[in-house]
Amino acid sequence: MEEIFNFIKNFILSAVNGIISEYADETTPMNQIDEKNIVFGAVDLSRYSSKIICAVIPENEEEDESEIGAYKINSDFTVSFLCRGYPQDVLVRQMCRYGAAFRRAVLDDVSLSGTVESSEIGSRKFFTDAGTVGNQMTAVEIGLTVETEDEIEI
Repeated sequence: MEEIFNFIKNFILSAVNGIISEYADETTPMNQIDEKNIVFGAVDLSRYSSKIICAVIPENEEEDESEIGAYKINSDFTVSFLCRGYPQDVLVRQMCRYGAAFRRAVLDDVSLSGTVESSEIGSRKFFTDAGTVGNQMTAVEIGLTVETEDEIEI
């Protein structure tokens, strides 16, 4: 799971950051996601000051023997984009746009830059008031299933 997290992180840094500016306009700034703000697991927001934080949370794994000595592994993640530091109306638009940018990037390159066999976007959940204080933060949680292969010598 940790290796796949690194694939996802590098994909966000290249593919999502590569298109995020296309989602910005005069009323909604879209910030690049810095490597230090992409977290493996739950986020302690008190340790981050960035206006955009991405959490990649491992959920579960299943494997299936596709052929003798080769296994397909499906790994499920929740990829969350947490937006803060702007007025509420901007945060809601940002939340929707980060979700759309991630979806588009994955659909354009399901192999996550050639690092996995395939990936698939699942459900997206939107949280318009995700902070401890009202109207302070928004979040989008995106289900992502990643398929990899593992070969074992027989």
